[in-house]
Amino acid sequence: MLYPLIPRMIHSKKIAIFLGLLLADLIPQLGFCVDWDRLDLVVNKSPTRVTTLQDIRDHLSLLTSPANIQDQGDRIVIAGGFIVMDQTAIRSYRSVADFNADQEEHRILLNPDHLESALADRAGGQPLSGIRIALDIIPSHKFYDNLPFGDLSYLQFVDTLQTQIQQDLANQGAAVSLMRSKNQTNLTTGVDALNAALPLPPHILLSTQFNNDHQDGMVTFCGGFLSQNDFNRDTQRARFIHAALTKKHICSAQLGACISQACHEPGNLGVQLLAPSYGNFTFEGNADPIPTTVPLVPAQLEHEGNFYVGISTRNLAHNGVYAGAVVIPFPDMQWVQKQVTPDPQAWIHRYVQALGTAVNTYVAAHPNYF
Repeated sequence: MLYPLIPRMIHSKKIAIFLGLLLADLIPQLGFCVDWDRLDLVVNKSPTRVTTLQDIRDHLSLLTSPANIQDQGDRIVIAGGFIVMDQTAIRSYRSVADFNADQEEHRILLNPDHLESALADRAGGQPLSGIRIALDIIPSHKFYDNLPFGDLSYLQFVDTLQTQIQQDLANQGAAVSLMRSKNQTNLTTGVDALNAALPLPPHILLSTQFNNDHQDGMVTFCGGFLSQNDFNRDTQRARFIHAALTKKHICSAQLGACISQACHEPGNLGVQLLAPSYGNFTFEGNADPIPTTVPLVPAQLEHEGNFYVGISTRNLAHNGVYAGAVVIPFPDMQWVQKQVTPDPQAWIHRYVQALGTAVNTYVAAHPNYF
């Protein structure tokens, strides 16, 4: 999860924050199974499959720091040679030494002879008919165990939230599944299971979690922010290739913007959106704001400088799922408790409605993604 379970005997907030960020940084590095043939299949069946080097170049900065991108015109070299793209293919190397020796790990043609058809045609009269959505909404933070949520405990609050999100999306026609059961704490197993469930990976993975900075606000995280060290692992290289060839990071940003905007609107929840200058929020330095050069219409997020407010990229374990879009709404628990105290059921209903509205807006605006 975003913030690991820090032992309660640690009372120093600075130590807790340091350990939380350290372990959160390690989580995406845990060993998921990489099946390159499966990756090929997912990429070539994606309705958002890109086929030119320029398509990748346009949004490459969302996936990793510009310092890791060496654009040589006819080819792009990532992290010194772990990933290399030219007009014909995107190639993966286990090390820079392998790149220098031209011993590639895997290759996917950028413009293959033919592409597979989309995985499924949408049918039905409901707004989300044919849309596959995976949810991962489970208790994730021991700090909240003893907090009251009106007349609900934290476990009851999360259980109710998951149930109502699942029901609301299903009532709109979506095929909703759970990434892992309520008793399953191993996130790795959930990622691998979804990736193995071909030929029908989810269009959307939604994981609602909560921040613990005691401030009012929220941000929605999307995939990206791979560091140079991340490319030492095959799972991260596969993640990068999938996003680069399917525009997964763009789709995630567009859906994430819809979610943040829907929660921000006064008629829904009225939460303030976290700006790129995060202040004292503990994920500062572990996430990257999304530049306004990325088209996020129809969401109308506010700007701070050249970046959107309320949406950022972050390298999290959920991004390892080969979904069309992965989003993690991340409101702060202080704001949640203030809103939920008078009537937790009413607040959950409003939050679920805001998420459902955002998903509908995204799906309606991008029918070619499905």
